[in-house]
Amino acid sequence: QMLDGILADRKYLEGDKFGVADVAVGSYLLFIPMFHPNFESCRFPNVLKYMDDCVNRPGYQQAFGPGAERAKQYVAIQKDMLQAGAGKGGKKQFGFF
Repeated sequence: QMLDGILADRKYLEGDKFGVADVAVGSYLLFIPMFHPNFESCRFPNVLKYMDDCVNRPGYQQAFGPGAERAKQYVAIQKDMLQAGAGKGGKKQFGFF
């Protein structure tokens, strides 16, 4: 919830420019589908928008190769779920999410 709040009024963690903090946090967030494919990131609309932006960056796709496509599919499904109204009031699934 905290990250979703931070991203509510900015595109990237440090403002309008993609930076090193975004590389670290974005790559961590995009590992979620690999280990927790049923996690509903649609509960955090600003984080989901951020994940979508990160996964579609050419550098991410180049760095993660075939794994990038899996993350893109996950984000697309979560965006569809958000549009359908899913994820509101969901329960904690693991860790600090």
